[in-house]
Amino acid sequence: MAYTSATTVDGQSISSHYQADRSTSVFDEHSWYGYGLGGANDHQLYPNFRTFVIDTNKDDADAAQYSLQLINYYSLGGSGTPEIRFIKHITSQGE
Repeated sequence: MAYTSATTVDGQSISSHYQADRSTSVFDEHSWYGYGLGGANDHQLYPNFRTFVIDTNKDDADAAQYSLQLINYYSLGGSGTPEIRFIKHITSQGE
């Protein structure tokens, strides 16, 4: 039997088994940048230096946490080469 359709098997539609691709993240609600801050002809991204905390295990209170900032979108000269800085949080136990 040849495979002829990604949405039909033996005459039956299986399209209900598929979902559109999507991604969500903290950046959807809390952007890390401003766009075009230099005027009408400015099409660059400018970091706002917002700090994000990354929890490596939300179920473990002792899991490592990091603070992260995106500080440059053009770090190698072109767009899409972000520069980030991060630091591991120090717990009261000195980890």
